[in-house]
Amino acid sequence: MSQLETLTTAARRELQKQWLLQLCQLQNDIDDLRQAVLDDGQLESLCIRKLPPLDVDGTAPFDPEPNFFRPYPLDDNQDFPTVVNQHLDGQEGKIWRNGCKYDEYDDCPDWHCADFRAIWFKESLGLDDGILEQMGWDSATCDLCYGEYTGCYADRVFIRGHDDNVFNYGHVCRVHGGVKPHTSMFVYNSTRGESKTLVSEVVSAIAMIIYRLRHEEFVDHHTIPAIVHSFHHSKTARITQAHWDGTSVVIRQSRLLDIEGNVPTEDAYVLLRWLASKPVGDTKYQSINADEVSVDGGRPAQPLAGAIPVRS
Repeated sequence: MSQLETLTTAARRELQKQWLLQLCQLQNDIDDLRQAVLDDGQLESLCIRKLPPLDVDGTAPFDPEPNFFRPYPLDDNQDFPTVVNQHLDGQEGKIWRNGCKYDEYDDCPDWHCADFRAIWFKESLGLDDGILEQMGWDSATCDLCYGEYTGCYADRVFIRGHDDNVFNYGHVCRVHGGVKPHTSMFVYNSTRGESKTLVSEVVSAIAMIIYRLRHEEFVDHHTIPAIVHSFHHSKTARITQAHWDGTSVVIRQSRLLDIEGNVPTEDAYVLLRWLASKPVGDTKYQSINADEVSVDGGRPAQPLAGAIPVRS
């Protein structure tokens, strides 16, 4: 049995405060690099563990790595493109345009093209009354990401970048009723298909985890999963799953998905399936009444080595 299972609720809360400090420092360390991408060596030096890629195509017979999001549809017999087209019928958002809505402006930033490409995806999902709602997701205010990384909130546009990538946060979702700690986010990038991990993909995931820890919403959970859907201009996209394991940020990424063209691509529907994914996985402590007794019925357990001591 995990030593974390024997911690009292108060000790878990103090441990999460320590994790919060570590993650805030990690964000500062990443920002100090002043660069747009992170190679595998830099990820390792930052204590970010990159696991084998997400199998977004469903070709692997067995995946032993952690998965906290299961792509829609859950029934393989469902005709996903038909479901999407029926939802979009009669809506302006059903139009897949191969161009930026700001084309009339000479100084249109490249991340706007990513934002514009994402419109079709958001309309396809039906943010308030469509597939996302069926899968148990609620729209969240952008405070959830803005405030944790920038200090500014949803009524202000946030744009950030280094070197060859400028990015902006987009739509944020969390699980209806607050029953699970999973969070999802759109991120719009100016880059047009970078194979290395983007800083924006990492700091966005960390921002979602920090939000959960700072607000102490899930003290009874040992894992806070986050998933980032990153649009690279209007050309490609990538999915990044992340969680904090107590010592490092653990990420898994998809291959680059092709979303360029005059009509929705096969990869566009792959991305939609993951955008509407079901939150899954073991994230919650199994022990009950942790304030009263340890799991073995004895005295309340002591905090883990390295955890912030609990004041009496």
